[in-house]
Amino acid sequence: MPAGMVAGGGLAFALMVGVGPFPVSLILVSGEELSNATPPSAAMPAWAVAQVGLALLVAPLVRRAFGRAAVGRAVRGLGAVSMTLYLWHMLPVLVVAAAFHLTGLAPQPPYGSAGWWLLRVPWLVLLGLVLASPVRALRPLERRLELTAARVRPGAGVLGPGAWRVWAGVVVSAWASAYFAGHGFAYEGRFPGAAAVGLAVGVALVADPGGRRQERGDEKRGGRAARVGAV
Repeated sequence: MPAGMVAGGGLAFALMVGVGPFPVSLILVSGEELSNATPPSAAMPAWAVAQVGLALLVAPLVRRAFGRAAVGRAVRGLGAVSMTLYLWHMLPVLVVAAAFHLTGLAPQPPYGSAGWWLLRVPWLVLLGLVLASPVRALRPLERRLELTAARVRPGAGVLGPGAWRVWAGVVVSAWASAYFAGHGFAYEGRFPGAAAVGLAVGVALVADPGGRRQERGDEKRGGRAARVGAV
């Protein structure tokens, strides 16, 4: 079945972009009349089926390779920051493009030329170095959110005395995120300050520093009770 998914999905995608009207790019680029992303076209699920089939084909080989201790540690480390990489991967593009391309400091050979391909290596290295800074800076926040995620699992805090913080934070964050999704960051030329404050307050409530202090107090009381019981 995985081989069939690769062949079928790949062939369907090739026909849709080669014979059909859809562009080969799965994201919208300048000058395209049609887009595969907005709204999603039939070419996108065809490509997804091919990718899933390929992942299933190589999964046994990947599992054997990752079974080595050194490789496993590297993969776990990268996996721990995978969401950060996904959310912030465009930041270095904007920074580097503004610093080198808008100022004319970087050479700009024709797209697809030999010089363009040669510049891809230093370009990717530079982007990786810039991306490493926010990833490292956000790691303490991610660890805090990991602890919060463990605490708000069903039966692990969402029904306790401090649960109102979590639920209020979720509601406020959801409203703020929905506003940004519907109106953007400059609706009618003005930055939506109320939505930004709401998002910050919602995140702070979910992070729940007050609940953390309460947990520490509970741990101390539990420790004292254990020592009294031992005596």
